[in-house]
Amino acid sequence: MNKMNKQELMKTMGVAAVMIVAAFVFIGCRKPVEKTEDDKAAQQKVHKKEVEEGHEHDYSVEIEGKKMKTLTVRKVADLWKINPETLLAKIIDEFNFKGNYTIDTVLEKMREEYKFSPSIIKDIAEKIKTNNG
Repeated sequence: MNKMNKQELMKTMGVAAVMIVAAFVFIGCRKPVEKTEDDKAAQQKVHKKEVEEGHEHDYSVEIEGKKMKTLTVRKVADLWKINPETLLAKIIDEFNFKGNYTIDTVLEKMREEYKFSPSIIKDIAEKIKTNNG
C-alpha cells in the first residue's frame, strides 16, 4: 500500500470506530423495551393454552369474564377484598397502559386500549390477595 491508501484506511477506521462507540452509547441510553402487541398476544396465548389444558387457577371469587368486563376496578377489588389502587397499578403495569385510568374505570374501557382476557385480571387480583393475606 502506498502512503495515501494507508491514510485513507486509517481515516475510514477512525470513522467506523466513532460509529461503533456512538451505537453502544445509543443502546445504553435507550429506555427499557416496552411490551409490544405481539408480546401481549403471546402472553394471552399462553394463558389460553393453560385454560384449555385445565391448568386454570382456582379463584377465590367465582365470576364470569363477561360479567367482569362490566365492572370497575374498584368493584373487582371489592370482590377480592383487596386495595383498588394496588389492583389498578398492577393492571396498568401488566399491560403497559398509557391511558388515564382510575379505580372507577370499567374494565371494558381499559380493553379498548388492549383486549386482555378478564381471567388475567383474576390472576392479578389473586396474586395481590395472596401477598396481602
